[in-house]
Amino acid sequence: MGTWGPGILQNDAAYDGLGDAIREMEGVVPALSGSAEEVPRLLACLGALVQCSRFSFKEGNAFRPLAAAAVKRHRPHLGQVPPEVASFLDAIEGEKEPTYTPVGVPAQLVDALNGTDAGFAKTWARPPKGCFDHPLAKSMLQEFADRRVANIDADFRDEDIVGDLCRESAVMGEFALLLLLEPILIDPARFERWRDLWREGREEPHPDEAEFYTEYDACLEAAFSYGIARFSSAT
Repeated sequence: MGTWGPGILQNDAAYDGLGDAIREMEGVVPALSGSAEEVPRLLACLGALVQCSRFSFKEGNAFRPLAAAAVKRHRPHLGQVPPEVASFLDAIEGEKEPTYTPVGVPAQLVDALNGTDAGFAKTWARPPKGCFDHPLAKSMLQEFADRRVANIDADFRDEDIVGDLCRESAVMGEFALLLLLEPILIDPARFERWRDLWREGREEPHPDEAEFYTEYDACLEAAFSYGIARFSSAT
């Protein structure tokens, strides 16, 4: 697997994991029936994707017409959505790129995800206000997050993977999602356990790569600390 920086998203393995999670969420949308009961699920999917994959709505992306068709199917039941959500859905149905409000990601987390190379910084956006008002929308996003947690648990129990997360673990892309998605709740003890398993299982790097891994390890430590702090304040 290739790397282009010490940030936890600056390698092919993590980007593959992030992409798999995004495609999982995208895959839900075309299957939605168009019923009123499915509206919260539609809003949850689109609200999650705008946070972590603005590219899903760009011209030329195969998901864009599928999202437009899904909004059209649900149009009879969208009369009561909040104004910001309504504008968001109108853009998607018209196969136009929605207007985004960037998330103010703390510098600590930007560095942890992307090292010090701003040129590879991932762009994250705030979901339109109201996407997760319905309890079913919140629970769907939480279930999506819980699946990420289960995947991370599995990888961190594998000594071959945890020994070299940078090259071996696609779930570090999913790990990044947990640090940014809203609204979700994760037990902060999970981040402590993952950190401890990594510290115990990490392999000593080859001397030629020692400098890189010193930087990568610092990014990991910062990401674990951020996750612990973020979800400790939410509980």
